[in-house]
Amino acid sequence: EAFDVNPTFGPSADVLLRLGAKKTSLIVQGGEWWRLLAPIVLHGGILHFAFNMLGLLNVGTPAEREFGPLKIGAIFVVSGINGVLLSAIFVPGQLGVGAPGGI
Repeated sequence: EAFDVNPTFGPSADVLLRLGAKKTSLIVQGGEWWRLLAPIVLHGGILHFAFNMLGLLNVGTPAEREFGPLKIGAIFVVSGINGVLLSAIFVPGQLGVGAPGGI
């Protein structure tokens, strides 16, 4: 996608939507419940992905050492789903990707 459309050097909104980005109407009316999980692993672009990885490196690595990979993995998935749910409730008209709820 052109830089003026997506400055994070990533795919278009149409591509993200086809891959499973959060769109509230598709979750509620369309029954596409899997869209509660897919946005956790989708990213808006290379910069979005890089900053999420930086956050995971700084926060996730020490937490994983302290609590173990299974607990941290479960916390990441559950909090990621909660982040998508809150996004669906409070900003239903906006397409959503990323894992800020998980991170």
